Amino acid sequence: AQHSGIHVHTGDQSSVQDLERVYAESGAQPFDAIIDDGSHLNEHQIKTLEHMIQHVAPGGFYVVEDIMSSCLRWKANIGAKTEQQNMMVEGTAGCMQTASGQPTIYSRIVEWQ
Repeated sequence: AQHSGIHVHTGDQSSVQDLERVYAESGAQPFDAIIDDGSHLNEHQIKTLEHMIQHVAPGGFYVVEDIMSSCLRWKANIGAKTEQQNMMVEGTAGCMQTASGQPTIYSRIVEWQ
């Protein structure tokens, strides 16, 4: 969708092919801003940040919406994919790893600092 210079793209956050499609469809030019408001699964947030940060223009910014996914548990925003529609965001009280022991987006950001 397009509104006043804002372009919203949809796709599968776990797919580098979809992430590259978004970049290509946007003219293959650096973004002034990227706002990740996707599935909220930590692994998706990490993959998207690791792949898309290179496409932020100098002076631009990157936002991970709902970083609290590192610390809380709720139903992921997956859409209508039947095999995945009951996936849960697996944040834990410590915020540094998911319930399954994987790194959270928060722990990766702390690591990168």
